[in-house]
Amino acid sequence: ELGDLETLEEADELRFVGSISPKHLVLQEVIATATLVDQAREEADLIVIDTTGAVSGVTGQTLKFHKLELCRPDVLVALQRGSEIEPIIGMARRFFSADVRVVGVHPDVAPASPVERSALRAEKFARAFAPPLHRWKVRPTVFAPSLPTGLDLERLHDVLVGVHDGRGRCLGLGLLKHEGGRLLVLTNVTDGMKGLRLASLRIDPETFDASPVNLREVMFGIDG
Repeated sequence: ELGDLETLEEADELRFVGSISPKHLVLQEVIATATLVDQAREEADLIVIDTTGAVSGVTGQTLKFHKLELCRPDVLVALQRGSEIEPIIGMARRFFSADVRVVGVHPDVAPASPVERSALRAEKFARAFAPPLHRWKVRPTVFAPSLPTGLDLERLHDVLVGVHDGRGRCLGLGLLKHEGGRLLVLTNVTDGMKGLRLASLRIDPETFDASPVNLREVMFGIDG
């Protein structure tokens, strides 16, 4: 219905991955996608999965392989530019039963530049953290992964988190703040918060630009 199209960007369900790149988070992205598909199967007759643009190299192929494995699509529509996704097409036909249909990308469709993608991402983060925001004091025990004893909480300042309920669902995003020796989370989530999942991202609250964070380095001083 027309009303559904007008609210298409308003998610009925969310899952939190914690990064803008699947490079080190293939498992998290695959599980997040699969659980959303399982939920959608209970409520919808038709499911369309718009996968990410990560298609090259071992990471891209591994990501797509396991999404196919767990989501079990009936039809795979491969939007192909040149030969960039030939390995994935071959893999899908060899290992899975989905009906693979290859469609060429229209020549007038240009991929977004890195600058354009960054600007769009900042715009979406700005929307996610638009006022009014709630400021909740949080205990160090509510995080996943768990915080090590003695961690300087200031190191978590401006780190992105996923706000979770007690049933595996992400309710929205939050931004950690360290103020006056206390750790706070800024979020538009009003209730139901049970835990916070740390992202591998730090968000600039002025520009909403995202920069990568190595959580092992933040928490243990270990690089890698």
